[in-house]
Amino acid sequence: MRPIISLCALAGVALVAMPVLASPRYKAADDSTESMLCVSAAADKHMRFRMNLAGTSYNLRSLPNLVTCNGAPIGEFAKNAGNDRNAGLLQRFYKVRGQVEIRDVQSSTEASPPAVADSAEPVILVGGRLLD
Repeated sequence: MRPIISLCALAGVALVAMPVLASPRYKAADDSTESMLCVSAAADKHMRFRMNLAGTSYNLRSLPNLVTCNGAPIGEFAKNAGNDRNAGLLQRFYKVRGQVEIRDVQSSTEASPPAVADSAEPVILVGGRLLD
């Protein structure tokens, strides 16, 4: 009976430790401050990330808008790494930039404004949308 209990306990410990062993490890590609902050945003707990950030020239308002990690904004990078707390903190200060699209539209079905004798300019509709 004792060997069965020991075997079950060992299997339980192995199953609990498996996700910890399988989690990815992040390493900075170079010695830059930005790479260190990317690794910290992805892997460290909230307070350690804040302490690492305090030792740099960045702050929470500037970091999300200036630093990208592997081509993604640092907040999105942290979210993809599974660090939702740091991602939420960073994404709160991320400024979404928009894009304006201008189209020249001519439609005979819409009611047209009163014609001006010398006006031959087309009607231009302006619409905005967020970047993807």
